[in-house]
Amino acid sequence: MRALALALALTAAATLACGTAATTGDADAGVTVERKLIEVAGKAALHPAALAWLGAKKLAVPTLAGATVAAADPTRALQRLPPLAQATLGADLSFDLKNVDVTNVRLGLITEVVDAAGASGPVLDTGFGVARGQPQAALTAQTAWAVPSSFGEALDGAVGMRPGALLGDGYVLGMVRDAANAPVSGAVVINADNGEKLAECTSAPEPPCIWYVDATIAGLVTGGTSASGLFLLPYAGNPANYTARQASRVFPKKLAGSRADAVLVLFIDEGASD
Repeated sequence: MRALALALALTAAATLACGTAATTGDADAGVTVERKLIEVAGKAALHPAALAWLGAKKLAVPTLAGATVAAADPTRALQRLPPLAQATLGADLSFDLKNVDVTNVRLGLITEVVDAAGASGPVLDTGFGVARGQPQAALTAQTAWAVPSSFGEALDGAVGMRPGALLGDGYVLGMVRDAANAPVSGAVVINADNGEKLAECTSAPEPPCIWYVDATIAGLVTGGTSASGLFLLPYAGNPANYTARQASRVFPKKLAGSRADAVLVLFIDEGASD
């Protein structure tokens, strides 16, 4: 994806329990490296807030058929290096990536959806985290989320920017949700590493800062999330840990970052694990 943030020796038992092993190395030098290969499978889908917005505006829903879906190491993605595996989405939007080599993955694993038409296509280059740290087993029933270009332009307008401005520098599209995956209003996003509330962005944002998007995706609110549950982290850069606070609800710590020409989808879900 244009978008999207120690070799590991595995014992035979761990390898059999967690994935497929493939041996490489220099036999003459007596060096053996066990590669860790896993399956990453699921379906691609449009972001739920984008789908609701398209329906309210009575706009056409773009198809993801023909787009590329990939599994990527976020560290490599931040450097614009190739993904670990990729495929083209068919009409049913399912994917099944075999033998994804996660031997050197440390930060986590993300899915990427890239429109076949590139930057001018109806879907933005979108990443979504599906694992934190090195995956220890197959990742099935995953969702590779994607953000429509029209929704991205609506977000540009909501923060008072020209179309495409947010994407140019990269951003995190976050959503705070309850245990039933419904948006949470009145939630404040904080830096999970120091416990401090993120400053709200001005018209000339200085990261790290946050915008809370209103319920109609037409403007902003202050003090916390609106009924949309949405927030934006512009120029998020290298990955950092975030969480949310709202009344007595308990939210996990989530790692997120972005880079130019990409949007990373982040859900902070009540009761979910880190």
